[in-house]
Amino acid sequence: MNDSLAPLEQSVRFYEEQLKMAQEVFDRAQANLHLAQRNLALARSFFDMEKRRLQPDAVPDSRLAGMTFREACITIVMEKGRASSDDIARELAAANYELHTQFPRRAIHAALIHARGVLKVAPGIYEATGSVPS
Repeated sequence: MNDSLAPLEQSVRFYEEQLKMAQEVFDRAQANLHLAQRNLALARSFFDMEKRRLQPDAVPDSRLAGMTFREACITIVMEKGRASSDDIARELAAANYELHTQFPRRAIHAALIHARGVLKVAPGIYEATGSVPS
């Protein structure tokens, strides 16, 4: 190899290593984000169940109150990490979010199809990508 290329080759190797290390950090952070989202959804679910058990006559609070339909759908997917249209519709109903449509799955699809932070991974199945939602 030409001696004049050695510093450039060394520079390329350095940046390849930097990229590899950054990707590892990113992958760990993404895994931690997904775990935190799942744990939050589980904690909220247990809290809601226990609250309903201890206070059966209380009117349930809606964590989705004041949100647009799209924001509510994105919030549910982000909390669960992965959700089907039916899961989202059940969550909306459980949170007393009023659906003003006869076709909730179609409305959910329309709300999520171009949402940042949410990816359609299969028919009727959406997954949080970890990006900031819009």
